[in-house]
Amino acid sequence: MVREKLIKIDGEYIVITFEEIYDKFKYMIHDICKNWKDSLEYSDIFQVGSIGLYKSFLDYDISKGNEFSTIAYTYIRNEIRNFYREAKKHFGYISLNQEIFDSDKTLEEFIKDEEFEHKILEEITRAQDLNRIYKAFRHLTNRQEDIIKKYFLEGKTMQEIADELGFHVSYIGKVIKNSVRKIQENLDA
Repeated sequence: MVREKLIKIDGEYIVITFEEIYDKFKYMIHDICKNWKDSLEYSDIFQVGSIGLYKSFLDYDISKGNEFSTIAYTYIRNEIRNFYREAKKHFGYISLNQEIFDSDKTLEEFIKDEEFEHKILEEITRAQDLNRIYKAFRHLTNRQEDIIKKYFLEGKTMQEIADELGFHVSYIGKVIKNSVRKIQENLDA
């Protein structure tokens, strides 16, 4: 992590830490957040804006001669815009402070529930397992992938697949056996 950095502020070059940058530029985050207060929860966008400030601190390049405030403003604004777009696209946007469903609990309180945490961890594990399987499938030929999908996902017999594709049943059996072996090897890799 970068502790201190040489930065141009108000025409002067100074060595400064992120904590000092944050103290100097949090007003800028507040000013930018005001533009979004009707669309998003203020505390959420302030956090996102703070991330933008931190990214601008990390990416700032003194050799380009730009004022840090110019870079910071752009990063903060873009970070909030990206957050807004992604939130709208993927989940509509829900604040952690918003009450949910027919409950008087907020989303934050709901998330703190241990059962919820367990469900999320299960979902993440399942998604990671599926991701590993999809990556392992990349090592199969198109024919192998087609036969595996027909056999395991569509539930067809080897005879049905052989008749459909015009191959002998023993060939289909070998393809399935070799494909499963190839997937297992790539899952372990």
